[in-house]
Amino acid sequence: MNNRHRRRIIAAASAVAVGLATGFPEKSLAASFPVRPIRLVVPFPPGGGTDLVARVIAEKISARLGQPVIVENKSGGFGAVAQQEIAKSAPDGHTLVMDSMALVVFPHLMKTPLYDPIKDLDPVAQVNTFPFVIVVNPNVPVRTVTELIEYLRTTRDANVASAGATTQLAAELFRLRAKVNMTFIPYRGGAPTMVAMIAGDTQVYFGDIPTVINHVKAGKLRAIAVTSRERVPALPDVPTVVESGLPSYEFVSWNGIYARSGTPAEILSLLNAEIGLAVRTPEVMTLLQTAGSTPGQGSVATFRAFHESQFDFWKTVIREANMPYIN
Repeated sequence: MNNRHRRRIIAAASAVAVGLATGFPEKSLAASFPVRPIRLVVPFPPGGGTDLVARVIAEKISARLGQPVIVENKSGGFGAVAQQEIAKSAPDGHTLVMDSMALVVFPHLMKTPLYDPIKDLDPVAQVNTFPFVIVVNPNVPVRTVTELIEYLRTTRDANVASAGATTQLAAELFRLRAKVNMTFIPYRGGAPTMVAMIAGDTQVYFGDIPTVINHVKAGKLRAIAVTSRERVPALPDVPTVVESGLPSYEFVSWNGIYARSGTPAEILSLLNAEIGLAVRTPEVMTLLQTAGSTPGQGSVATFRAFHESQFDFWKTVIREANMPYIN
């Protein structure tokens, strides 16, 4: 069965579902989709984790759909530059954005939000989920989560590095759940954060696995725990925070693909199916697993429910943590 025939079967199934729901048949919009190249906007500079995954997925989708899928990096404005690209596009599935959990975080950190991730976007598919890992400078007398909690409660000069809103949120959630003290030191990205951590200018960091793993393996940083409920293959000997005695704490970040609000349900379903197939190809699976990621799962409806629940959850955490506005 060739790709075009497979897509027509998916489209036909969607059309039948619509006909059953409405009581009359409809011509499938997805049968002829896409009719031109698809733009996949990434709100981060080239070379980062989200960008690398987006480019591999774009290649896989392009081969199956028969149209180019062009990745465009539109960073800036806390994601607003990328959102503007979506806002001015037609709601027809030909312009998409691949974003991280920052999408549902930044609006809560703005006095005047620059976009509304609930009203402005239609969730298409969750690409992956990934935990962070808590690391310390080797000179810090901490090897377990219990010792880290005691250290943060009793050491006044303990500094926690922050390389953006997501890393700080992982730490803020830990602060709230463990009832500890933290002084945050902000850095512009993962690279300068690693320099500061290795030099001992900061003592603790909650960061993504690709940023810290080589330094952990080289002995320049010590991994204390991963923030997911299960251990990760990339760091199999590192326990989770939950199994280390703090069951109320879990932090998992994620990437997802979105379309402009109002995109037809048939097209969303087709894209969801194609993205699901792409993330489960050996090349993408290897890329994700190397970075400590797990492929995303579920339908459009499942991802929409997750997206909305995350928006509400982080609003509560940000208010509870009393985090300052960024604009």
